[in-house]
Amino acid sequence: MQYLSKKVLSLPMLPFPDFVMPVVQFRHADPWDLQGGEDEVEKFFYTQEEPELMQRGIRMKRVSDTGVWRERGEKTILSPDRSDVIAMKRTYRFKRTRVRLVPNRPHATWTMHEYRLIRTDALNQHLSMTAQANGVAMQFTQYYACKIIRKIRGGGALV
Repeated sequence: MQYLSKKVLSLPMLPFPDFVMPVVQFRHADPWDLQGGEDEVEKFFYTQEEPELMQRGIRMKRVSDTGVWRERGEKTILSPDRSDVIAMKRTYRFKRTRVRLVPNRPHATWTMHEYRLIRTDALNQHLSMTAQANGVAMQFTQYYACKIIRKIRGGGALV
């Protein structure tokens, strides 16, 4: 909530500067190419790209150059007083559609947690108070905060 509410209002991320969580385009980046390089276990960033519906229209997906992020689940995040839904969390798993062989490299499983704010009266009130306190006009731009986790599986040499 703290990161997304500041980002959608275009406020600075003090004490954390924007380079800690850059804005990326999924269509042109594979998980191992995102900021932080291949050796990072966790990566954090924002995106403005909307996820797409899969063929059957039930689950969401995100597409990159060599694979697809397929939705594995979705849950709601409630306000502190548990009276309103303020955000959604989707979990995705990366599935390679174009595999290339790389010697001496273990196979990795990539999981992404995506968070987005839900426009409700409670959220609008929170954003309005935050904007007023920072002396800016309330202007909502949809962003998704993403956390990617890499888990190494032994044996394989596929990337």
